[in-house]
Amino acid sequence: MKKSIVRIRQIKLSKSNIGISNGKFIITQQEPVLIQQSENLYYHTLFRLLNKPFPPQYDNRNDYTTVAFILTGEMVEDNDRDNNPAKRKSFSEIIEKGIWIADIHYLRSICSVSMKRSQRTLFVRADLRDQLDEYLSLGKNKQIKQTIISKYLASIGLCLSSANIVENKPRICVIEDAIKPITENVLQVRNYKKKENEAEENERIQQLMIQQDIQQEQNKLAKAEAKDKLSQDVLAKLPKSQFQFHKGHGKWFDENRYVRTEDILKPIAHTHFQGIYYPAYELSQTEERIQIPLTPYSVGKELEAMKDYSQDTNLFDGMGLCSVEWATLISEKLKLDYVPSAFQYRDLMQKGLLLKMDFKAYFAKHDITDIPDLWGKPHTIKEIDLILTASQFKMFLEKGKDEDKLFSSIQEYDDLKDHYGFKHIAIAAVSKQMVETNPYTKLPINIYRHLHLQQRN
Repeated sequence: MKKSIVRIRQIKLSKSNIGISNGKFIITQQEPVLIQQSENLYYHTLFRLLNKPFPPQYDNRNDYTTVAFILTGEMVEDNDRDNNPAKRKSFSEIIEKGIWIADIHYLRSICSVSMKRSQRTLFVRADLRDQLDEYLSLGKNKQIKQTIISKYLASIGLCLSSANIVENKPRICVIEDAIKPITENVLQVRNYKKKENEAEENERIQQLMIQQDIQQEQNKLAKAEAKDKLSQDVLAKLPKSQFQFHKGHGKWFDENRYVRTEDILKPIAHTHFQGIYYPAYELSQTEERIQIPLTPYSVGKELEAMKDYSQDTNLFDGMGLCSVEWATLISEKLKLDYVPSAFQYRDLMQKGLLLKMDFKAYFAKHDITDIPDLWGKPHTIKEIDLILTASQFKMFLEKGKDEDKLFSSIQEYDDLKDHYGFKHIAIAAVSKQMVETNPYTKLPINIYRHLHLQQRN
């Protein structure tokens, strides 16, 4: 399914392009890198607030949407947490107070789960941020401190899921999750407990660990000394390395070898990369890295067999049903020439897999005319488009509160969607069309060799 695009800037946060003026963080001398974002509920809502048509139309390849951009926090690495608190403090202040580009103030808006992993955050023009928060949370953003924070942020982040926007307001019944205990024999990971019959082997491993620490520390100190003494002029006078014979520290490390400490100051060749010379060594100047075998002692963990272990399991986590009529309608809106059997569904605070099923016929066959939802309100089967499970609706407050749901009923949810003008849902993906296929398939010859088939077979 082809999706429309939104073109925005992506800006790397680095020392060379960030400054502070009058207490404000500003982006300086930044050549914009333009990236394409697929249509989603976030951009659809943003353009609606701007009273601009969606998807946007760009006159040329250098045009882009200026009201939002993505900031990549590459100047803050994981290993900076302890040794560079000032850098982390600057990044935190930008996330909290925003950043300026020219005369426009931008504030942190949203980031999806995948964006968190790569330290990317979407910033939006400051005058739009609070209104967007209100719309995307259906006015519940004021109650964020009462929610399960991780679920709330994840639900808002869903608005960035790449998806086709479809005009539709489904009739929904949210039901309890099917939680059932599953009992099996399992292996549990626990902390290692020393055993007398393993004392000798454990002592051998302990000595290897000590030797490994000494080897690593000596190598580290020698490399630091070599960095000071092996100048670019010295390295440039050495012959150029022959890759199959001469390698730098990293290449030898990949082969589980260290350059011997006494040879680190005696490179016999150089490598050259991006204008910089590096020392290179031959095999005779290296030694094997001390390897620690993976044992319960060296890892500190061991497996313990547990019989008849019982665990409550959500049998249909993230799964729900859609009626045949609704599936047919959506496939027509997506201009498909078939009706998919499954849909990846997204809406405000909703996500998951919808499986097409004629549940209306099923319930009719069993003389069931209505079913209760999470709030205990009955829903007439004939008037339901989607049956969602609780795991698909990210609307819960902290456990232990008298009322653990963000909405008092599904009717309140629907009314708020009407109030904020939401008339669309998002379809991220659909199942492929079933086609008649040959019941036989070709296999590579290696498969037959492994099976050891004889002619009679």
